[in-house]
Amino acid sequence: LVYLAEDVQLLRRVALKVMKPELAKNDSARLRFLAEARAAAKVRSDHVVTIYQTGEDCGTAFAAMELLRGSALDSWLK
Repeated sequence: LVYLAEDVQLLRRVALKVMKPELAKNDSARLRFLAEARAAAKVRSDHVVTIYQTGEDCGTAFAAMELLRGSALDSWLK
């Protein structure tokens, strides 16, 4: 799930990706989500979104990332 969010420390809008609650209960899925977010954070490219932070809150993994302008991916795919 991806939400529009506010980074209250840096005062900027971000895309906040969180695991669906039913998936967050699965330890291997949660660890894979965090590992993938950390791997993506190491990539520096104009073609890859910048990851600002990863972590967990109340057992739910998240990744805060650069908010891109444009249309939603599902709209574009249609």
